Amino acid sequence: MCFFGNINHLKDIIVQATVHKGFSFIEVLQPAISYRKWEEYSKQIEYLKKQPESLLEPIKVTREQNKFTLGVYYQIQKPVYHKELYGDHNPITNRLSRDTRLEKIRKY
Repeated sequence: MCFFGNINHLKDIIVQATVHKGFSFIEVLQPAISYRKWEEYSKQIEYLKKQPESLLEPIKVTREQNKFTLGVYYQIQKPVYHKELYGDHNPITNRLSRDTRLEKIRKY
């Protein structure tokens, strides 16, 4: 995920990344407005027009453009490690024995 611009968009992207089950990477581009005006930066921004179906699709668009291409580059649902290992069991409040944990890890 990539952010550039309005702080409300950043907030939305952080929420989206937090809710996403799995790994999220957010890049924040902060213009140095003491050197250039905001208008100069905003002319160099392009947003992805649709949700990409593969990881290579947004990379191809980014390489073809001479602008900052922003948006959710890739999102895939995968099992989350601790959910696969423990299910709904909370290991903090209800600790499993060492042998049970090792058995679950071997099965996973």
